[in-house]
Amino acid sequence: MLPTLVLSLLPIVLAGPLSTPTPTAPKEYPNCGGIAPTPGVCAEPAVCIPDPRTKLTPVVRPNICVEPIFCGGFAGFKCEDGLTCYDDPRDSCDPKHGGADCGGICL
Repeated sequence: MLPTLVLSLLPIVLAGPLSTPTPTAPKEYPNCGGIAPTPGVCAEPAVCIPDPRTKLTPVVRPNICVEPIFCGGFAGFKCEDGLTCYDDPRDSCDPKHGGADCGGICL
């Protein structure tokens, strides 16, 4: 009986999970200033910042409107689920060059 049960479950085990999780798409933010073809103005309380998610140089980096939600810093404040902490481009603190206590912004 046991070998029959094991053999009958084998196709289920080999098939893997019924569904695979899909990665979450990055959140979209309105463009403002910078190189945007039609620069906009951010509605309060949002601020216009260079998009820290891109590796482009600051000269060609697009600007986006975001609500400034603080993260990081000495206490290591976390972002809510679905958001990631990026270095805040509005300050001169650089975590890659000795700034261990740099604050970030959740995007």
